[in-house]
Amino acid sequence: MRDLYFYPLALIVIAAIVAFAVLPGLNRAAENQQNILTNGFVLTGDDLQKLTAAPTTFVEFKTDLNGAVTNARIFGNMPRDMAPASAGVFGTLSSGYLKAFAGKSLEIRVRARKSANSSLDQFDFGFFTPGAGASGWKKFTLADTFKDIDYTYDAPVSLAENQVSYVGIWPGDKGNSQAMDVEYLSVKIAQP
Repeated sequence: MRDLYFYPLALIVIAAIVAFAVLPGLNRAAENQQNILTNGFVLTGDDLQKLTAAPTTFVEFKTDLNGAVTNARIFGNMPRDMAPASAGVFGTLSSGYLKAFAGKSLEIRVRARKSANSSLDQFDFGFFTPGAGASGWKKFTLADTFKDIDYTYDAPVSLAENQVSYVGIWPGDKGNSQAMDVEYLSVKIAQP
């Protein structure tokens, strides 16, 4: 085959191969975006192991007889006003969540209780997007049994691309190792 025909034909074939490879990924991105809009960010069960503890806060995971995670036990060992600034024990939302949540009213929810033999009465709960906005810490009271606790936050319209956000829990202000249990943590678009 002559070069005059070979190179244009080769370019067409290469372009078709690349397009064929990329198209399924575009559909998955759209599905993921739709999944985020429908289900939001949720940590429960074994997914609670995705929680991260910032310095001076700690997280332990309680399991059932089959080894499945039932809840996370959270506590701190330093007074909050002496600890480095952080989101406490937190879940990290990828930039895809920020893109989906931009400009929307969000429901931030935790299902929590006071741990057995704990004197912890209150905890702080917040949503943070560095450089773009934050709900700030909101103080809530713990019960002896699991209870859903939530608030609404209006996400900024202009959230930075490729940036993560955090939904965090700070277990009391005293840092005296008194614990709370978390069964569920979520950030979802608030229903009107």
